[in-house]
Amino acid sequence: MPAPETLLGLADIVILALVLVLMLYMAYQQVRIPLKASPGRTVLMAGVFLAAFFQFAERYALHPLADNIVVPGDSTGLPEWAYWVASRAAVLMILIGIYTAFRQNVRLERRSQATSSAAKAAESQALKSEERFRSLFETQSNPVYCYTFDPPMPVSLPIDEQVRRSLDAVLTDCNDAFARELEREKAADVIGTRKSMLDSTKDVESHRRYISDFAAAGYRLSDYELIYKSPDGEDRALSINATGIIRNDCLERMWGVERSILDARRTESALHRRREYQATLAYISSRLVKTSYDAAGPVVVDCLQKICRHIGGNRITLSWIDLESRTGEVLYTWCAGDSEMLHAIDPERFPYLTDRLINNEALSISRLQEMPREADADRRQLESVGMKSFLFRPLAIAGEIVGLLTMGNDAETCEWTEQDLEDLQVFGELIANFVMRMRQRKALDAALDGLHRATERLEAENVYLRTEIKL
Repeated sequence: MPAPETLLGLADIVILALVLVLMLYMAYQQVRIPLKASPGRTVLMAGVFLAAFFQFAERYALHPLADNIVVPGDSTGLPEWAYWVASRAAVLMILIGIYTAFRQNVRLERRSQATSSAAKAAESQALKSEERFRSLFETQSNPVYCYTFDPPMPVSLPIDEQVRRSLDAVLTDCNDAFARELEREKAADVIGTRKSMLDSTKDVESHRRYISDFAAAGYRLSDYELIYKSPDGEDRALSINATGIIRNDCLERMWGVERSILDARRTESALHRRREYQATLAYISSRLVKTSYDAAGPVVVDCLQKICRHIGGNRITLSWIDLESRTGEVLYTWCAGDSEMLHAIDPERFPYLTDRLINNEALSISRLQEMPREADADRRQLESVGMKSFLFRPLAIAGEIVGLLTMGNDAETCEWTEQDLEDLQVFGELIANFVMRMRQRKALDAALDGLHRATERLEAENVYLRTEIKL
């Protein structure tokens, strides 16, 4: 049977082991769940440490380990009341620590429950918000989309590299309206495609300008007008609101909402065009009304220049026509630079255009290659003077063809419309009426001058006859 001293030594070892395990467990809990300094844990650990310390101090601190028998209250140790107070204080501290830790756990559980409830409420609110967002997202008539950069694109990259990286962004979300822009039925049909698939990215310069402006504006654009040409050469115009999601100085996603403004821009352009037309018409009318017939030449040439600039040519000719003799006379011309002017229309050099003139038919030729085969002779004549686009407008007064206005451009092709032909007719007939009045006035002046000279001659002859009679 082991000696009592040995049993006491084993008990001390067990107590020491339990204290160490308890302290390590509490330290591990503090590391695993970092919290502010816990009063309960601190008091509990202090109480356990104090109990263990005085337990071992009472037995071994004042005696060698070989002397296993310690007599409580020995004169060589601490007073017996000190051990009594220390042991009760340690027990009290342990009880207080346990109670405080228990209360703290209760408060933590309540706080955890409150946090959990708040999290559930926030989650529920987030779900409702997401439902509202998805509802608005799907029912939005304008295209809405989200492109994701994988890996995220550092915003510090040079702009050329950002333009290149933007083409690799992947479409991760969009509505059906955006899918229809890509000629698909549903959003699921286009999810996963890259930004390089968009028509706007095929116009390299416009895409580079768009990404540059996007970066310069802090990756947030509002009512940005993106104007580009589609691969088939058609004009496109979009108004875009775009927002970049940036984390750690990297662009992760790019949300965008766009709407087509091509029709609006065309309407605005048409209104601007009509205002220019009215201003030009008022200018020409004012100049012609205030000009005397003696100074008509420079004024008519200035008016022809205004007409040519407005419609988009770089040379213009006003000819006077005599259909009976099928001859024409070039009255006034204007050209930008040293372009060679057209001669008067005659049947031999321009048979096709002469027939159109006789029938009072206007022509708008944006490209000479579009002229019919029967107009080959006329086309060769136009090509000989470098013409690329050509307008042909007979001028009639009181139903009778009196003049011809021709306008061309030898620098570039022009997409002229029926409206341009109508504007040219109004301008041309306004000048033709002025020229007609000027020619009639000159004829009248000539007739009056002839009548005056005839009257003077008749009077002279009358005086001569009277003198002869008297003789």
